[in-house]
Amino acid sequence: MAIWQRLFKKRVSQEELPLHIAELRSGEARAADEARQEFLQDVARAKSELAEMVTGGAQHSLAGMVLGRLSGIELGNGTDMSAFMREMLELCEHSAQGPRVRRIVLRLEPKLAVLRESEERAAVLEEVTRALEQKRQVEAVRKAGEARRAEIDAMLAEVTVQIEDLLARKAELQESEAYVRLRDEARRVSGVRERIEAEIRAVFGPARELFLRAKEGSVLAKYRDNPVAALASDFSLRVIKEAQELAASARADGPLDARLLAAVAGLREDVLGPLVHRYAAVRRVQKQLREEILQSEIVRELDVLMGNVREREGVRDRLVAEREKLAVQGEREIDERLRALVRPLGFVLV
Repeated sequence: MAIWQRLFKKRVSQEELPLHIAELRSGEARAADEARQEFLQDVARAKSELAEMVTGGAQHSLAGMVLGRLSGIELGNGTDMSAFMREMLELCEHSAQGPRVRRIVLRLEPKLAVLRESEERAAVLEEVTRALEQKRQVEAVRKAGEARRAEIDAMLAEVTVQIEDLLARKAELQESEAYVRLRDEARRVSGVRERIEAEIRAVFGPARELFLRAKEGSVLAKYRDNPVAALASDFSLRVIKEAQELAASARADGPLDARLLAAVAGLREDVLGPLVHRYAAVRRVQKQLREEILQSEIVRELDVLMGNVREREGVRDRLVAEREKLAVQGEREIDERLRALVRPLGFVLV
């Protein structure tokens, strides 16, 4: 106990703690061995006294039973001996040999208590040793992670600068005269196409209710589903004749709503013909403009540039993900556990 008292309330750092624990384990091992030897000596004396009591073949007497148990028990194991002590003292209450056997058994108690305390301290020191090893492993992982994190931070800084440079060049290209001309022309042509498509839908929208009666796969069924695409491929304007025929067939089954009749009447060649040609013309212009854009040096440079941006952004995202995985979990919990374990040993971690 002297070594424990001498170290009472000793303030140590985590770096110093392993050395102190090693010294304690060494001293405790010697103390435990001494306690075990003294206890075994007491057990030998107890067995000798009990053997003297077993006379005349009275092996089934209390003394004989206790002697048999002492001979077969795993001597030196504090837990087993504690159970043995409790059992034997209970038996002594109901035997004529009880008082004497009880005195013999009770003489084992002091050395048994010392042995038990020694084993308990050894278990605590073993647990502290395991916690220190866990701490060492976690620190090794953390230090390796810190080195890798520094590398990643440097790489992230470099990649960020590269992305910023690429985006600055992108902005420069998009503000150039050649790019602005192509962009504005593309927007203008796209606007013209959208207005023509809106006109086409406005012409055919009122007749859609009638077109719902058309057979699947017919010309009118195509106009019902997508009037813009249908008119773009209907240069002969078959829709006019088929719409009139469908209206006539429907009237045979009963009167048609005036709105449907007006919608069919509005499907005339002088209305649809110009729409077909205007729409075809704007599509040709768009196709030519797309070809010009694809052949433009500035657009090709932009495509390459944006590919580089995506590649650099992918590198950045992978680095960020790796950095997040480097966080070490559980170090604080191990520190708190160590503080709690060494406090009863007389240490205060600083």
